[in-house]
Amino acid sequence: MTTTSSELLNVAREVSRAWSPLGGNDAQLTPITGGFSGACVFQLTFGKSSPLFALRAWPVGYREFDRLWELHRFLKFLQLAGFPVPSPYPVHDTGTAIVRGAQRIWQLEPWLPGTPIDLTHSEQELKNTMHTLARMHLVAERYEASPAGTGWCTVGHGPCPSIEERLTTLKRWSPEALSRRLARTSDDASLFLGVESAAKGNAATILQLQPRMLHCFLRLAPEVERQLLLLRDTDFRLHPCWRDLWNAHVLLEEEQVSGFIDAAATRTEHVGTDLSRLLGSLFGNDQSRWEAALAAYTEIRDLSPSELQLMQVLDRSGLLLSGMTWLSRSISSPELLGPDELARWQNQIERMEDLP
Repeated sequence: MTTTSSELLNVAREVSRAWSPLGGNDAQLTPITGGFSGACVFQLTFGKSSPLFALRAWPVGYREFDRLWELHRFLKFLQLAGFPVPSPYPVHDTGTAIVRGAQRIWQLEPWLPGTPIDLTHSEQELKNTMHTLARMHLVAERYEASPAGTGWCTVGHGPCPSIEERLTTLKRWSPEALSRRLARTSDDASLFLGVESAAKGNAATILQLQPRMLHCFLRLAPEVERQLLLLRDTDFRLHPCWRDLWNAHVLLEEEQVSGFIDAAATRTEHVGTDLSRLLGSLFGNDQSRWEAALAAYTEIRDLSPSELQLMQVLDRSGLLLSGMTWLSRSISSPELLGPDELARWQNQIERMEDLP
């Protein structure tokens, strides 16, 4: 059974009562996000004198409890070490940090202040960001997972987990099938059934981006696969990383990092996943800006030549597969691609088209 927006808001209001000792029963909720994963976030306050909170609902049916407990434990570890992360508040009655409602798991986090880092921020702010991220990575290397969480947040050495995952994802896209689909786009504007009716005013943009994305994949995928295979069996330092640390998830205030937000993807990985995601979202293909940022990072935490090579491979493979994810969404759920989503996809395609 599908829960409507108004029903979900009522559920959010009801589950927020579990944290009423933090501020009272007068919960005021504002919907913030509702992405493709099915998760959603509400901004919550208990009144004029109350601080702001983020009430997060995990997707319907989410059942990876061991991973969730370990994520909460890791966030508390980082918070106690002085980093601005959204460590969930425990429920007064149970001591756990979750409440169930409408087939979802809910948690309450601090609403971290600041604005997302972007190209309007100064070089000093960028340097401060890279220093803070490097320090957080160094602290994460000291994390000791609980017995139940060793599958998610371990520390050690081994192949980069993202490499095998991305190789598997690449194989799901058959070059032969993609070539046939691409050949049909030149004379069939209705290739992807339902786009015109479902996407409304964005259909023309979607139909223009789809063949460009297919061209990029067919051109870049063989070299991306080759580069991933070269590093497939190389051992790297591994520890819990954010993994989805694009610029919208790094907040700044008064020239300092005031928040690393949305830790939902966190698990054992290589720091290259964080660095490639962040720097790619900020600087695209501008290698001089990448080099300046990495120089700041390595003032705190070193990166070996093989780690630098891995970061470039993760950037290019992540860019390519993210673009293909948008392609899939444009076929299955075109009505969910608004102007902001299409702008992100178009920026990715333009980056790919500029790559040699």
